[in-house]
This record gives sequence, C-alpha cells and structure tokens, in this order.
Amino acid sequence: MSSAEATIEEMAGVEDARLADQKIKAKVAAAGVIKDDDPDLPWGTFFLMLILAIIFDVGCFLMNLIPIAGGFLEDVTITPAAILSFWIWFKMKGIKFTKGSRGLVTVIVGIVGFIPVLNAFPKWTCEIIYMKIAISGGKKLKQIVGK
Repeated sequence: MSSAEATIEEMAGVEDARLADQKIKAKVAAAGVIKDDDPDLPWGTFFLMLILAIIFDVGCFLMNLIPIAGGFLEDVTITPAAILSFWIWFKMKGIKFTKGSRGLVTVIVGIVGFIPVLNAFPKWTCEIIYMKIAISGGKKLKQIVGK
C-alpha cells in the first residue's frame, strides 16, 4: 500500500470517528442529559459586577445633580464605560447578555439612560441583578422541567 492510500484511509477513519462523536452528542442532547449551553454567573463575579454597577449608578446620580450639562456628561462618560465594562465581562464569562429577555432588558436600560429624569435611577444595578436571576433561574427551570 502506498503512502497516499494510507493517508486516505487514515483521513476516512478520522472522519468516521468525528461522525460517530456527533451522533453520540446528538443522542445525549436528545435524551435531555445536556441541560443548557449558557454558562452560569458565579456568585463572586456577580458581587463584583454588582459593586461596579453601584459605582456607575452613584456616578450617574451625582452627574445628574449638575444642572444642564450633567446628563450629557453622563451620556459621554459613565454610560459608555458601563456598557463596555459589562460587555467585556459577560463575553469573558461566555454569557450572551442579548439572549432572550436579557436582550430586552439591556435595550430598556440603554433607552432609560437617555431619558433625563429616569437616568438617575440605579439602572445598572437593576440590570446586573436581573441578569443573575435570568441566568440562574433559567438553569433551575431547565433542571426542573428536564428539557
């Protein structure tokens, strides 16, 4: 047997093993053994995010105390920093914060950030708390239902 034929047989064996692995994963997923593909938000990370969200919200509140320019200053300083910080943090944890109802809450928080009186409320803190509930609650619900 030539080296070309041996290489072809080796590649065919690798492909057969890959297909068999895919079939096993499909059967396991269909049986409900795999509960979800969304990572959890650990409590330590949640508390660190919560502290950062509180800092951002206090900064937003204090900026809104400045007459006329406060809302604008908040929109160009704190809001982009908060969005970027939490986006990077969720990406590092592998969590999709735009998935399902979490995406709707993210959009609502973004809109509230541009409404003059409402942007002084603790929107970032509320979003982080909601994210923890949505992520953890969804996992528990999937375990109870078994899907």
